[in-house]
Order: sequence, then structure tokens, then C-alpha cells
Amino acid sequence: MTRLEYPERHQNWDYLPWKKRRLRGDQITMYKYMRGQYKDLSQDLFIPRTATVTRRHPLRLEESRFHHQHRKGFFTVRAVRLWNSLPEDVVIGKSMRSLGGG
Repeated sequence: MTRLEYPERHQNWDYLPWKKRRLRGDQITMYKYMRGQYKDLSQDLFIPRTATVTRRHPLRLEESRFHHQHRKGFFTVRAVRLWNSLPEDVVIGKSMRSLGGG
């Protein structure tokens, strides 16, 4: 196994690609934030959306605006975008199993 190149080892171990792992980690972390497991931080990092829109779920967050493209990779930007895109049944779900994938 040590003589194989990284892509072959990666396929043999049946790991998710790093982008999917990061996405999954972002989903889990946002779920925990929104459920109050990080009470001290969530008030400073995320602002609830006040506009009443009939589409999507009621727990949407304000998306921050930025002037530099490198900021779009920050957790607070990509996680809010991800959270707002989730369907209501996932967001309101009683457990992290509602996120799927595990």
C-alpha cells in the first residue's frame, strides 16, 4: 500500500474527496451553531435574516458582502451560503442525521 501514489491509496481507502469532506464538516458545524452548541460564538458570527420571505426555511442567515474574492472561502461566508440553501426539513430536523450522508 505504501508504494501506491496518493490517488490510488485514496480510492482504495474509500475516502470522500476533500471538497466533500469540507462541505460535510461545514454542514455539521453550522447545525451545531444553529442548535446552540456554540452559544458564545454564534451571536457574533451569524446574523439572522430579518426579511420575511415565503420561500425556503425560516432560519436563514444574512449573507455578508465582501470586496475581495479570497474572502468567499472563509467559513462564515461559505457556511451561511450552504445553510441558506438547505431545505426546511433538513434545517428543522431533530438530529444531524437529517443532514444525510451518514
